[in-house]
This record gives sequence, structure tokens and C-alpha cells, in this order.
Amino acid sequence: SVPPGASFNPTSYQFTWNVSTYTNISIQIVAKDSKNAASIYSPAQIIMCYCANGGTCDYTCANFPCYENVTCTDNVAPLTGYTCGSCPQGYTGDGILCSDFDECASSATNNCQQVCVNTIGGYTCDCQSGYQLNADGKTCLDADECFKNSQICGQICTNTNGSYICSCHSGFNLNSDNKSCIAATTCSSNNNCSESCTLINGKDQCACKNGYILQPDGVSCKDRDECADKIDTCQMLCNNTIGGYQCSCSSGYSLNVDGKTCSDINECSTFNACHSNANCQNTPGSYTCSCNSGYTGNGKTCTDINECSSSSTCGNNANCFNSAGSYNCQCKPGFYSTSSSSNMLNGNSCQKETAYELTVRIDATFNAQFNDKNSAAYKNEISKLQAAILSAYQNDSRTSNEVKIVTITNLRQGSIIADCIVTVLKNYTQGTNLLKDIIHTGSVSNYVVQSINVTDYNECNNLQDYSCIGNQQCVNTMGSYTCNCSAGYQFNPTLQRCIDINECQKSVSPCHQNSNCINTAGSYQCQCKNGYIGDGKLNCTLVCTSNYCSGQGICYVVNNAPRCNCTTPGASGDRCVRGSVSLSFVGISLGSIIGILLIIGFIFLLYRHNKAKTRRSITPDHHDLLTSQKSPKIAYEDHDRQEYQC
Repeated sequence: SVPPGASFNPTSYQFTWNVSTYTNISIQIVAKDSKNAASIYSPAQIIMCYCANGGTCDYTCANFPCYENVTCTDNVAPLTGYTCGSCPQGYTGDGILCSDFDECASSATNNCQQVCVNTIGGYTCDCQSGYQLNADGKTCLDADECFKNSQICGQICTNTNGSYICSCHSGFNLNSDNKSCIAATTCSSNNNCSESCTLINGKDQCACKNGYILQPDGVSCKDRDECADKIDTCQMLCNNTIGGYQCSCSSGYSLNVDGKTCSDINECSTFNACHSNANCQNTPGSYTCSCNSGYTGNGKTCTDINECSSSSTCGNNANCFNSAGSYNCQCKPGFYSTSSSSNMLNGNSCQKETAYELTVRIDATFNAQFNDKNSAAYKNEISKLQAAILSAYQNDSRTSNEVKIVTITNLRQGSIIADCIVTVLKNYTQGTNLLKDIIHTGSVSNYVVQSINVTDYNECNNLQDYSCIGNQQCVNTMGSYTCNCSAGYQFNPTLQRCIDINECQKSVSPCHQNSNCINTAGSYQCQCKNGYIGDGKLNCTLVCTSNYCSGQGICYVVNNAPRCNCTTPGASGDRCVRGSVSLSFVGISLGSIIGILLIIGFIFLLYRHNKAKTRRSITPDHHDLLTSQKSPKIAYEDHDRQEYQC
């Protein structure tokens, strides 16, 4: 993170820091690539010199005169020189020269139970023969040689504090090595014992070494399963081996240095699967994970709880800002809290005041990082400018008690244009002119004001800035706003909210007398009664009028349209007209008559045509009549099939 007063130019990669502290400081610059690989640069120690009492800086410490890793402090004027701090732990000296301190020289300067071993700058602990160092690295416990090496004795091994003793079975004597056993009396040459033999009561008696057991045949030896015989000394798990056994521990435990007992593994201090935003709780043989406050999940996966998703978190008068594992409430513009906490966890202390919108142009260079409201440069700039503008108002007696908060909502280009919201107490009556006049060049510390404009802040333009709830509309007023009920709603002083107006319960119905009134949220509907048709508000007329069925039938309604059920004999049709013939029947009859007449006319014309043709065929040619010397004979048949001649 960039320290206060520092800035970083991402274009030129230049780091600039106007240091305001006089304590020795160190800087570490980390550069990361797109794959998150990092390179770290740590400049040499930076030493700040504070010149008090009119003195000049003497950078004696710049030459590092003190012992390695010892703090060097330049003496304050009028003193000269430097002062070195204490030698590092494990060393002794004046800070300029330091030498190793032998902690083992005195029991008062080490915590070893048995043996202390001095090292450069410290010491380690060790144990005497027959003992082993405990897990704490300080105390010692007896080493059970019989357990660690089951074959250390020929037959019987007995552990003692810091040592062990070997012994033999009956009929055997301990050898000169004090470990192996030999037969007290020699057995016969054909004793067949697989291991050792002794003569007891005149009979050969076979024996087995430690960790083995004589079989029923009396001559052979077999590994003894100490685990199955329950003669082991394991605290938890026993694993049989040839001639002995080993101990192990259940999951979540580790074997102690004695090789027998087990200690719980504190997974919370070593490896565990808990999420970085979870708390690890060690349990015997295991551990549990639980998400930290402000997070939800099973402990191995934790996600941030967005407390701001609930409108009740900060109340109606404050805006909620979610953060990792937490949230904070900030009073809305026009509200002010007397709470000393800048990050309230509820907005109940925000009281309604007055808000104005201030736009101020500053003569300064706009930093491209100001476009990112999450950047350190943006946050640092608005923090300084907010404080400077608020200070200008509070340093003026006319507004020192009235102006409470200055909130910068945005920085824009044009030198630097700051959009601000100024919250003042309700008793402020001077309007926008005074707020504008106070901010001028020289009034805002460390800034040159080029222009200033103050207007009423319209809270209704931003959903977050007003607290009107459902069925209410925000109406802006000078320095504030009001909440009016929406059309179709009215304010209920008991419930302190807007409720629906039931127009249908009014003494005079808004609907037609032949319609039903149906109340809806914020409005109503008019629906004509069954048998009526219309808009429901202004008119609802009968679907079946008095003479719709011509007085010859009964009118009924289907899908809000009239239908007739003819009851008088001879009455028919859609309107039950007596003696009426349907148009369809008339059309069919008339069409049939016309068709018949057309056929008759066609036959008559065909007849006339054939008759005229016959006459033409019996008339002689004039030329033939003039040239012929004989009268022609013409024969023809009549319709009776008789032949005639002329």
C-alpha cells in the first residue's frame, strides 16, 4: 500500500513521497507481472534527520557505525554524534561492539533440563546418555532401550531410568557381555532346539530369544505377536514386527519421541484446510473450521455476507457500503449523525438536515488515476480536499456551527472539478449565496479556487439519497425533499405509511349503476354486470333489448352477445321473425329458377339454328336454274320417314 503523502505514476513508474515522519523508515517495492510473479526491491535503510533547536543535520548514522542490525540514532542538536541501541538477543556489548553471550555459563540464563550447548547468538539443549530430548527442546525423558531394540538383550530386557538391564530365563546365565545368555548346564548333543537349550531337572529344555515364543513341539521358536497378546506398551496403535513391535498413532496425532505415546496434532498451527476468512479450532485428533463474522460457508469455503442486501441494515436515512467481512453506514446527503464513529454499523443516528450541491474548480493538474474511485490517489485527493473545504466553512463564524459535512462524490477534468454535497443543519437560513461566497481563492488551504457554484441538491435524482418507501413519490424541496403518497394511496398516521385507497367503498361509486366496482392496488376497475355491455364507468346497457327476439322468443346472452330461443310456432331466424324465409333459401330457389330458364332458352336457340340450316339445303342455285333444261327433282324426308319429290 502507498503511504500517506506518496504517489505512483503508472506511466513513468516514478514513486514520489513527501515524507512527513521523522522516524527511521524502510521501503519495499514489489513489481508483479500478469501471472502474479513478483520481484521485490528493498532500498538501503532510509534515515530521517530532524534538525531541532536551529541545528543542522549530521548524518553520522549514514555510515552505519553500530553493530549489524543495531539501531543508530543521530543525536539531536546541539549534541553531535550518534547513539547505538542494544546488542541483538544472544549478544552482549555497547551496541557498537557486540560479542556472543554464553547462556550455558549459568543455569539462570538457559532453560535446559540436562545439557546446554552454547551457539553463536544462542544455545540449544541436549540430554545425557539414556535420555532423549522432549518435543519442547528443553526437557529430557528416559529412553526405553528395550522398546527401541528388542534384540538388545539375549532373552529378557528390563528398562531402567536412563539405562536397561539384561537377564536370562531359568537354566541360563548372563554372559560376560551382560547381554547374551548361555546355558547353565550343557544339553545333549541331539536336543534339536532351534535356538538355545539348557538342562533342567535332567531334561533338555529349549528356550527362545526375546521377542519369540517356544512352539508346542518344544523345540522351534516363532515370532511373538505382542500386539495380539496385548503385552505391548503402545498408547494407540500397535504394529507387530519380527521379534518385536512398533507403535503408531491415529489420524490427527503424532508419535512422541518415546515411540509409545501420542500427542494431538494442532492442525491450526500447521496445515489445515480452513479458508483464509475462517477461524480454525483445534480438537482432539482433528480440527473444525468456522467462517469469521461477516462471512458465510462451511469454514473451508467462506463468502462475504452482503449485509447491504437488506434495506433494514442501515435504516432509511443512511447508505450502506459493504466491505470484506463487514459493512458501514454513512448518512445520506442532508442527514447528519452526532455519532463519534465514522463507520456506523447502523444509520439510526442520522438526523434529517439540509443538503446543497457544490461544484468547485481547483487550479491543479488532473491525475489520470482520479478516474478510478478505488485508487489510492483518488481517495487521498478527496480526503484532503474535503477536509480543506469543510475547514473553510468551519473557520467562518457565519457557518462554523451549521456546516457539518462535505462529501466529494466525483473528480472531473478541467483543471480539477470537484462535485460536492454540503450538509448543513436545518436551522441554516442563508441559502446558497453565503455558501458560495465563503469558498474563494485563499479560503481553501493549499488550493487555488478558480470558480464555485452552489445549488440545491436534488435528493430525488438518486435512489440512495432519499428514504421514500413503497407507494411514495419523492418531491424535491429547497435544501431537502418530502415523500408524498402516489396516486391511489393515502397516508395512514397509525401505520406511518401510504395505504391503498379503496375507491369501491366510497359513498358514491365511481362505476355505472349496472356495473361492479373491483378495487386494485392504487386504482380500481369497473365491470358491467352479466347481461350488460359498456365501459363500466359511464354506461352499461342491456345486451338483450325488449324486442330483440321480435316478441316471438326468449333472449339470452352467450359470450356477452344476444341469442334468441324462438318459442312461437312459425317464428324462426336469428331474431325469431314469424313466417320469414331465410335468405339462404330464397337465394337457392331463385338461382334454381334462373338456371332452368337458361337451359330452356339454349334448347330453343339450338332448334331455330338447325331449322334454318335445313331450309338453306333445299334452295336451288340460281345459275343451275337458268342453265338446266329440265326441271330438277328434289327428294327429302319428313319427320314421318316418308319421301317426297318436287
